[in-house]
Amino acid sequence: HPIADNRTLYPRIRDLENKSDMRTVHDLGQPEWPAFALTEMLETMDACGITKATLVQAYYTYHHDNRYVIDLTAAHPERFVAVCVLDELDLATPDHLSDLVANHRVRGWRIMGNKPKGFFTDPRTFPLWKRAQSLNIPICLGSRYNELPDLMEPLKRETQVPIAIEHTWGMKIEAPFKDYAKPLLDLAKIPHMHLKIAAPISFS
Repeated sequence: HPIADNRTLYPRIRDLENKSDMRTVHDLGQPEWPAFALTEMLETMDACGITKATLVQAYYTYHHDNRYVIDLTAAHPERFVAVCVLDELDLATPDHLSDLVANHRVRGWRIMGNKPKGFFTDPRTFPLWKRAQSLNIPICLGSRYNELPDLMEPLKRETQVPIAIEHTWGMKIEAPFKDYAKPLLDLAKIPHMHLKIAAPISFS
């Protein structure tokens, strides 16, 4: 999650006059994430022998403003590709995603944020799932454990696109685990499914 040190060119949510209902890391009970800008990123990669990296949009810092990851990727296309976060309920978003993939080296779409009830069965989101499948880009899903049953609807419908579910916030290690983990185990029925769980917090 790259974070710019230039807050004038790349304002964070807290810098905006109209924050609307945008949540920040402070709403998660965390301090503001420090800048992790281009120079430090490249130096760290070189020191570790890493030649290429995927830059994932920092949702709780920039919301749907993907300019920083896109600009970094444009500056070093030989080293970076980007994963963006989009407004899934905006009917213009599928075309926006096509443009990002065709012209800005975006190679994945990440679903993040507080999702309203019924989000995964909302027909307004269906065109974006279909567009991601036609573009053959992975979908990365930052999900809460209690959202997994609703997730089965789009996952069963769009089975050709690679899908990665991460975090599953709110999951507990409880007994009997097989019963509690049924929503998780049901995901094994979905082709092209990848999973990273981190219970009970977001570190893994």
